Amino acid sequence: MKTIGKRIVCAALVLALMSFALVGLAACNTKYPDEFEMPTGTKPSLQNRISEQDLAVIEAGLAQGADETAKKNAVIALYNVANSSRIEDNLSLMVQSTLMGILPFGGISEDYTFESDTPPVGIVNMRGFTLRNGQNWYNEFVAEMLENELSFIMAEMTTMVKVNYHLASDPDAYYFNIIKTSQVEADCDIVRFPYSSYKLIQQASKYDLDQYKDKANVLDAPNEIYNMKFVADIIADGATITHENGVYKVHFAVDPKADKALLEEWYRLPQKDMKEGNQEIKAYLRYICDFEVWDNGYAKSYVADYARDAGMGSGITLDKFNYLWNEDEIMDIISSDYRLDDYSILERQSMGLDSVDGYINYYINADIVKGKLQPLYIALIVIACVVAVAIAIVIVIEVLVRKGKLPKLAAKREAAKQKRLQKKEAKKAKKQGEATTDPLQPEDDQDEPSDSAVENSDNSGEIDENKGGDEIDEKDDDAE
Repeated sequence: MKTIGKRIVCAALVLALMSFALVGLAACNTKYPDEFEMPTGTKPSLQNRISEQDLAVIEAGLAQGADETAKKNAVIALYNVANSSRIEDNLSLMVQSTLMGILPFGGISEDYTFESDTPPVGIVNMRGFTLRNGQNWYNEFVAEMLENELSFIMAEMTTMVKVNYHLASDPDAYYFNIIKTSQVEADCDIVRFPYSSYKLIQQASKYDLDQYKDKANVLDAPNEIYNMKFVADIIADGATITHENGVYKVHFAVDPKADKALLEEWYRLPQKDMKEGNQEIKAYLRYICDFEVWDNGYAKSYVADYARDAGMGSGITLDKFNYLWNEDEIMDIISSDYRLDDYSILERQSMGLDSVDGYINYYINADIVKGKLQPLYIALIVIACVVAVAIAIVIVIEVLVRKGKLPKLAAKREAAKQKRLQKKEAKKAKKQGEATTDPLQPEDDQDEPSDSAVENSDNSGEIDENKGGDEIDEKDDDAE
């Protein structure tokens, strides 16, 4: 009976884990993920996007003695401004790191953390990024299950990687896919961009915007910060806002005792995802958020720490997002992609990896991601380069000789030229019968070296700088 009970529990846990997130889980050999420093950028030199109306609400929440309502309204205004900076068509890079702890056997509470006495049964490490330039954008999100008490069942679980993208050249098409274990090898225990790795062998599926939003559980628009509907009436008392060094820093919590209908609307899309896996969110026990916004309205960072009671899907999550807006900083990061380490500069240039759009196309094109240039193509490129260099050297030598920069070489070439002319005249005279020979004497003196041998002996021990030039002169003489 114990064996049957264990199998039932394991099966239920597998179902809960699969429905708990849009990504699947892969076995790993470490208990906790490697710590890494999320990339950060500087303030973007872009037009201020905070309207006068929003600025008035924000300043009211910052004012000395501001009441709770004013502070809550300022929190929502800053969140909406930051969220709109992500939704609109800006050049940007988002980097995400998420750590999820599963605690399906009870014991979840408002103050439960990863450091609690009772550790999570399973820990999921997730990494992702979104690279965007206007209507061209690409997002990938990879996850792995870290070693835990139930690691013996992980090998049988379905692994998934989320990929979605959009191109301005096909404005009505949105691509989205969840890639299963049989189609992908995934790993996100990496400390270099893109902080995840997978081998893709399945292209994403095509949808229109409404289908995409439903499939990917999008609230307002692609690339939003979160798919949860924040309103002032669900914000708990005690929110704080500061403005220093060009950055608004916001700290707030969601009130778990707020109006039930508003809370259910707030987590409507996460609930939709859970119900697709036959699970249900009973309540968010805590949701604590710290986010930063540049004072011209662009998102800088977003961190959310939350715990929820969802039966077999109960657990805690720590989400971290950083946003970069300056092209030079973005290119520095994406060009360091460790998955391109085996590609030469020539290969990268051939794939157009000299712009943000080039990298977006690189990530989208599964065939390019999987393969490299064919050996024959590489060989032809190398041969062409060698020939071009040889021609350039010959041209440079000719120019220097004509300008009198290489007098020794010029003298050698002139002497060789005179010898060739003398030989030609001798041959011509012989044909015309001007030269006479003794019929009893051999035509050639075998003990005397030939002209070519003499010429070679004269050049012995010296660098043959004029080999290519002599050939050109000989052709010129023949032409004469």
